[in-house]
Amino acid sequence: KAKDNRTMEANSEWQTAKANDKWQMTNDKWQMANGKWQMANGKWQMANGK
Repeated sequence: KAKDNRTMEANSEWQTAKANDKWQMTNDKWQMANGKWQMANGKWQMANGK
């Protein structure tokens, strides 16, 4: 029984790590998209002489 508990604990830690990785990746993509949007916005403002 003790062995089963340890396996379950390790499993849930692994699941948490996987979920964290997915969240990080989503966050990085969002940051990249945000950066591109800001760059485009800056170019647009320059083009409009602001």
